[in-house]
Amino acid sequence: MNRIEIDRDILLFLRFAYFGNSKDLFLAATTRAYLDFNRTLRFHGMPDKQRLEMRNRASKCIKEAILNLLNRDKLCQTDFDSWHHRTCDALIDCYRSNGIRFTYGHAQKWINMTFKYLYMLEAVTLDSVFPFLHVPIDNIVLERANKQLCIPKPSQVWSSWGDYAFYLQYQEHLRQRIGKEAPLRWEFHNWLDEIEKGKPS
Repeated sequence: MNRIEIDRDILLFLRFAYFGNSKDLFLAATTRAYLDFNRTLRFHGMPDKQRLEMRNRASKCIKEAILNLLNRDKLCQTDFDSWHHRTCDALIDCYRSNGIRFTYGHAQKWINMTFKYLYMLEAVTLDSVFPFLHVPIDNIVLERANKQLCIPKPSQVWSSWGDYAFYLQYQEHLRQRIGKEAPLRWEFHNWLDEIEKGKPS
């Protein structure tokens, strides 16, 4: 991992510009992560107040689950994957109990991007789990994995993925093809690169 020095004032400004008021770093991370996928949700006229209450409950669920995970002494990939599956199920239950279609595609994006943002914010120490973290799946990742790692793009849109076994199998393909590098580290490098290559010259 390459480290660089940056003016603290610049760093704080950039954090504020991207995350807003980040006094509560967990809330900043979960809120920003929610914005990365919420356009794919359909609320069918549900009042804003009810939507916010539901989101807050789900955000609290993510925070509690992550803190419980980080308090565990020893972890392996299987432990993390099981935790991730349970946490996805909890988020799905939160929304479906209110009549909202919420898929594993939505849940993985919220959880995986929350981890990414917690890492960026240095909100908690993720050393014990960083090697096990999943790649946040979106169209850019699917495109990059297809071109660089020769992993076929699924026919179904990621936000519609409703089978956790299918999702986990895709993560396992990523892990196998990426090799020794931590999957989230691969995503950091390749997501930005794919965005840059997609820009018109």
